Amino acid sequence: MSIKLNNKLITLSTENTSYQMKIDELGYLFHTWYGKRIEGADDMSYRISSIDRGFSGNPYETMDRTYSLDVFPQEYPTFGNGDYRADCIQVVHPDGSNVLDLKYDSCEITRGKYQLKGLPGFTWSEDEGESIQVNLIDKESGIRVELLYGVLEKYDIITRAVKVVNTSQNTLKVEKALSACIDMVDGDFDLIHFHGKHAMEREFERSPLAHGKLRLESKRGTSSHQQNPFVILAKKGTNEVSGDCIGAAFVYSGSFIIEAEVDQVNQTRLVVGLHPE
Repeated sequence: MSIKLNNKLITLSTENTSYQMKIDELGYLFHTWYGKRIEGADDMSYRISSIDRGFSGNPYETMDRTYSLDVFPQEYPTFGNGDYRADCIQVVHPDGSNVLDLKYDSCEITRGKYQLKGLPGFTWSEDEGESIQVNLIDKESGIRVELLYGVLEKYDIITRAVKVVNTSQNTLKVEKALSACIDMVDGDFDLIHFHGKHAMEREFERSPLAHGKLRLESKRGTSSHQQNPFVILAKKGTNEVSGDCIGAAFVYSGSFIIEAEVDQVNQTRLVVGLHPE
């Protein structure tokens, strides 16, 4: 099986890679690993440092200054809960507030690839891979976010998608809903992308990531030949024949946004999805 559940761990494995999440003691879903394949029930959360970070807020439930969502690697970060890095989702509630506090609710594994009715996507037959739906919920508002993952083991591909469901009777405004976030506890990456113009598309460009954000986007209603919804995060020294890198492609032909951010403790976050504007 390419998807394994072990206590609080959710591990997705392809032939050469593994992607791991962990449900923490407060119910938040942390991202613990994406890289070379790990075997057995290895818990990669040991890589997360719990240190008192001044001026990084702490959830009320913990009263613990070493616990801060502002520096912990999250699977689907939200706006308004103390994480000031790039977020994936923003909503406006009927009273005008915009805080969202998503916590783990449930998950379900199925054979084959999850379906996105009416939308483009990567597909495969039922006997070629597995999917898992991880449900997060904000109990105060009734918003449920369904994180969808498809694992095509033999091709080292993991697909991502997100559904936002309003389980309440209230009218809510979703201002932003991105498809994926990848948090990595190190920041020593170059970002590779392909810019261009008419009759000169897909020009290679490689830039080192610095502290702060680097944004690639299109607001043209199309992915455009000015910017392409595909990036590579490459470790220093990685080339076409050796080294470590992660590729992310947004399978959509409309406006998009990709942000790469290096935070105050040298961690890297990559978010990808529909442009909110």
